[in-house]
Amino acid sequence: MNKADARSEIKRRFSILNHSEKEKETKILFSRAIEYFGKYNSIASYASLSDEFPTKELNKLLIEKGTEVFLPRVNLLKKQLDFCPVDSATEYKINSLGISEPEFIEEKKASFEAILIPMVGFSESYKRLGRGGGFYDRYVENLNKKIIKIGIAYKYQRIKFDEQEFDMKFDQIIVSD
Repeated sequence: MNKADARSEIKRRFSILNHSEKEKETKILFSRAIEYFGKYNSIASYASLSDEFPTKELNKLLIEKGTEVFLPRVNLLKKQLDFCPVDSATEYKINSLGISEPEFIEEKKASFEAILIPMVGFSESYKRLGRGGGFYDRYVENLNKKIIKIGIAYKYQRIKFDEQEFDMKFDQIIVSD
């Protein structure tokens, strides 16, 4: 299946998902994510969109536990992500893509042990199906290879699609099933 069709199929699956089933899966994923991320002192995360695993509470809890958390700002002109540290006092704004991002950027080089990467879907071989902009593919390409690439996904996000050589591969995916 080509990527556009795979994205459409996942969107269809999401639209028919029972609210209570999604809530149940979210609780399972949240519990697994807290356990998994507890071993890291610093992580890069993201501010989720409505069709992704909700990261707001996860990020908040990690910050409360003393984990250094970095969130991206999207630089549309350079077509890149810039990660900056956040804490409980960080203020956010909605960018032109509808994504919440830190409003103030502290001048600090982002340094983290693991990166939580959003996805539309994933393959059995852990290849990521993104939204098609390539922002995370480009960012991950330049990361230190020791940084763990992690995804969190609902079971309906697993799908067969035409994988390409440049598609990013997760090191770990936390799935609800």
